[in-house]
Amino acid sequence: MDGPYYFEVFLIDGAYNIHFINDRYNEKEIIFIKKVACNDFLSSLTKGANLLIRNLPPEAKNLEDVVNFKKNFKLLQSYIKSLRS
Repeated sequence: MDGPYYFEVFLIDGAYNIHFINDRYNEKEIIFIKKVACNDFLSSLTKGANLLIRNLPPEAKNLEDVVNFKKNFKLLQSYIKSLRS
């Protein structure tokens, strides 16, 4: 991962808790916590992933990481469709 910042996602009581963490100098510090409803989180995640895939440069579309990302995105879409049925 680039930089000292990252996030962790936990599913607690039907809602996602997102912790934004600063890990500068190997000392973890939670700088922001947000609780998001399950459906809202999954919708935002799929919208963001879809935008990312649409805006990939042509030369990146066959990279192994991008191919794996697309496969995972399709799995996520299937999971969300199963939740709505």
